[in-house]
Amino acid sequence: MHPRLTPGVFISPSYSPIRPDFGITGCMPSSVVRAIKYDEPSHTLRVVYVSGNIYDYKEVPPAVYEKMRSSSSKGIFLNTEIKGHYDFQKIK
Repeated sequence: MHPRLTPGVFISPSYSPIRPDFGITGCMPSSVVRAIKYDEPSHTLRVVYVSGNIYDYKEVPPAVYEKMRSSSSKGIFLNTEIKGHYDFQKIK
């Protein structure tokens, strides 16, 4: 396994690193979402947008993260199931 690969992070083929410790585990075909990362202890879903913006969505249950991870459209899932349902903080 590549040393930078980290469980719980999925990324689009157009990925460019945001910071060195932001590992990846797979490809994500999305025109909106570049990568997602989930921190289980805090239930925080980090979304890295193709635009470069980064948002943390708070208190996202693990089951919702898993549904997003397996969703065929990350952008639609984000707009219908995450935005407006969870508090967020803009990171970048």
